[in-house]
Amino acid sequence: LTESFKSALSQMMDFSLLKDPVFMLIAISNFFGMAGLYVPFVYLVDCAKFDGIEPSQASFLLSIIGITNTVGRIACGYFADFPQVNALFVNNICLVISTVAVAATPLCDSYGSYMTVAIFFGVAVSGYISLTSIILVDLLGLDKLTNAFGLLILFRGAATIIGSPMA
Repeated sequence: LTESFKSALSQMMDFSLLKDPVFMLIAISNFFGMAGLYVPFVYLVDCAKFDGIEPSQASFLLSIIGITNTVGRIACGYFADFPQVNALFVNNICLVISTVAVAATPLCDSYGSYMTVAIFFGVAVSGYISLTSIILVDLLGLDKLTNAFGLLILFRGAATIIGSPMA
């Protein structure tokens, strides 16, 4: 039992992926992506209120993100399941759309424009999140999925901690 525990622990603490350039590109891009991911959740309601949107309507923007994110995850998973679909390409498109949606937030001045940003952000970020494991398997192989996903979550967590306060 002790030997199998040591083996499992050494496998979990394998940081050799940090030497892999493909993994590091994924990790760095995820760091920057996750740094901005929670910014709308933290600031969107206050921005909408500042522009004169009713507090209940402003709060509903978060629900819009959540609803569209749920639907988007199902749709992205279904879409990415087709063999001719490149999951990395879909992920990158989703990342660009979510970035544009966040960047467009200061341009919003009506509830309709805030709803549009929330819808685009919710759908786009769903692809970015839900395709992670598929991309890791495609680029690094199934045998490295567990370690790669764990280390990637470490990068994402660090980015999440600093992202919203920096914004």
